[in-house]
Amino acid sequence: MAPGPDAEARGRIVPLEGCLNFRDLGGYPTAEGRRLRWGCVYRSDSLHALTPGDLDRLETDLRIRDVVDLRTPGERAAEPVCTLGARSLRLHL
Repeated sequence: MAPGPDAEARGRIVPLEGCLNFRDLGGYPTAEGRRLRWGCVYRSDSLHALTPGDLDRLETDLRIRDVVDLRTPGERAAEPVCTLGARSLRLHL
């Protein structure tokens, strides 16, 4: 029996200490009828509270290299993602 949508949703959540909504977008259908590959594209809420362990996980386990921050300038000013600068993660605004 194939896993239901709830099981798939639970499988896409990446547990982190400082970010409550970090998810893998793998498995979602594309406009062409294909599916996004697992482990390639992630989305999250704000990353301002990531712990050093979270950053290690993003870099080492998930091999993330680029972070695209789609928040408004005001949101970024209120909760800056300053911890990424000392890492190999590249921040794109």
